[in-house]
Order: sequence, then structure tokens, then C-alpha cells
Amino acid sequence: DKTLCVWEVSSGRCLRTFEGHSNGVNSVAFSPDGRTCLSGSHDGTLRVWEFDWEYEFPGWADWDEAAERYLSNFLTLHTPYAGTLSNESESTDEEVLAALTRAGKPKWSYQDFDKLITDLQHAGYGWLRPEGVRKKLEEMAADWNGPPPMPSQDTSE
Repeated sequence: DKTLCVWEVSSGRCLRTFEGHSNGVNSVAFSPDGRTCLSGSHDGTLRVWEFDWEYEFPGWADWDEAAERYLSNFLTLHTPYAGTLSNESESTDEEVLAALTRAGKPKWSYQDFDKLITDLQHAGYGWLRPEGVRKKLEEMAADWNGPPPMPSQDTSE
């Protein structure tokens, strides 16, 4: 809609709307202190916005327990499958189950970790120090027994 909106992530409420682009906004980057932002538009322009409010930066931290679910998802996605299916013969039920089950210790690359940090930033945890996230991730991986069980869906109601 050609506007830039600043949202409160925790409530989903739009705090401010900025107008000025003549086409859709397709990119936004905030300064580390939260006082300015750069937006890019399909109209071929860049705009620098200066915010007139006092942003309450939570301060740098090594970890926040509320972000643990993101690390749990990361470890699940980086846990290898317990088996593979053969192209040469028909698979047994046990082989199919193993190919759909994640087991073992998670493994990830530097690029995977960098993407995790980016994902945490996009989820509102940009103030977490990467070294603190790495420490927590390694602690969780050391005790990792596979993904948490799926929640049961009780249909008896």
C-alpha cells in the first residue's frame, strides 16, 4: 500500500505508519539503535526515516529463554534421519519409519548458524549476542535426544 508500518511484534499492533513512497515498499533496514530506518520501494527510491520516539533497546544479552523454541526447531531440522530408502527394492514399513524419523546428534555449518542468528533477529531477538546463542545451542545439542514429541490431538471433546 506504499507505506512503511512499524509493528509491535508482541501484540501485532501497528505503532506508526509512514507515507512517502509512490509504489510498494519491498525492503527495510533499521539502525542498531532503532532511531533511523532505510526503506526501498518498487518506485526506485530509498528513503531514510528518523523516528521521534524513545526506543527502549532491551540491551545486549547472551540469552533469553523465550527464544528456546527457535533453537529446538533448529536442532530438529539439523538432526539426521535414522535411515534412508533404497531405490533398488520396495521398502519395508520399518525402513519407511526410519526414513521419516530423526535420530542422532544434530550437525550444522557456520552458514546454518548465521541463518539461525538472522532468523532470531527477524523474530525480534536481534539483541541476543551470537556467542550467547552459540553457547545455549551447544548446551542443548549436548543433551539432545531428538525432537520433542508432537502434541497429542484429543478429539474426544
